[in-house]
Amino acid sequence: MKRLALFALVVAIAACGSSTAPTDTFNGNWYGLVDGDSVKITGSQSGHTFTGNGIVFLGADTDTVTFNGTSTPPTLQSTLAFVNQDVSFAFNGRYINADSISGTATSGEESIAFAIGKH
Repeated sequence: MKRLALFALVVAIAACGSSTAPTDTFNGNWYGLVDGDSVKITGSQSGHTFTGNGIVFLGADTDTVTFNGTSTPPTLQSTLAFVNQDVSFAFNGRYINADSISGTATSGEESIAFAIGKH
């Protein structure tokens, strides 16, 4: 009986260490929507810190974005700057899984939904 209890405890502890949250996977290409507009960004992560750039498709126009922040699963925090509009947003998001992040980008009084995924 003690062996069965010990085995159950080991299995329970091992299960606690598993997670769908990534450890350092903000590397690569991400695609999604920012307030209904399409976005493509490319990130590079070292440790918990990441940087990158991308393009937001604003109807017929485009704007370049740069970003940097920290990824400490299950959360991700970043500053996202629209280069041509001289506007920046603070982004707070959560990993839905290793390939999907959603959250809110805020600048002053404005707050918009933000969702991206890896493809």
